[in-house]
Amino acid sequence: MAAAQSDETLSSEFLSFSARDTAAVRSSASAAGPIPVLMLRSHWLEAADLQHEVYRHLAIYVPRILCVGGSAASSREEQLEDLACQLLLLAPLEWFLLGEEPSSGLALLQENNQPSHLCGHVFRVGEPTYSCRECAADPTCVLCMQCFLGSVHKEHRYRMTTSGGGGFCDCGDAEAWKRGAYCRKHTPTDTHSQEDPVSLLPADMVSRCVCLFSVLLRYSVEMLTWDQEDTLPAGLEPP
Repeated sequence: MAAAQSDETLSSEFLSFSARDTAAVRSSASAAGPIPVLMLRSHWLEAADLQHEVYRHLAIYVPRILCVGGSAASSREEQLEDLACQLLLLAPLEWFLLGEEPSSGLALLQENNQPSHLCGHVFRVGEPTYSCRECAADPTCVLCMQCFLGSVHKEHRYRMTTSGGGGFCDCGDAEAWKRGAYCRKHTPTDTHSQEDPVSLLPADMVSRCVCLFSVLLRYSVEMLTWDQEDTLPAGLEPP
């Protein structure tokens, strides 16, 4: 009964929201007291069968949001679709995983985050790229400007080109460089290389992640491999 009330409240709330309304509600969520997404999160936390409850929620809202309208949607319709996805699909997952208002929860996680030793910066069209003629494993191994300026390669013979877009920075990839694989920012430390990043997460969050990701992966596989046109996988039938 509580879940049904949560779904009805979420649905009616979305119908009266604009993008500006949503931003205002999200920014004041912690001070406004309980909101529908919190009710849904509490129900999921108490559920004996999380998959059943998540599937039920997806069965209601995924068709309503993503399976209606024509291909030539207006910008207003696209905006409403994006808003609905955030409010009714993503927000409940964020609250469930983080255990609190998402922006606050992500900020706390960021404090304990260890930077990756891989840069992976994706180049935009026209962005400069740098390759060391002395150390690159091949001419396709390149650095972004920030990594290049913080590396030993700026003192070597190098080649600068303009990116056509779509490639990424190879800083931190030991196979891409004969030496000098890391800039100052991405040089790994002993602590970074030995400590499991998952160990930095709260134990209850890890438990929620394992449960929810298992459900979402099962849902994704079932929907991507389902070949029946007149039926849906068990648990995803419309109410």
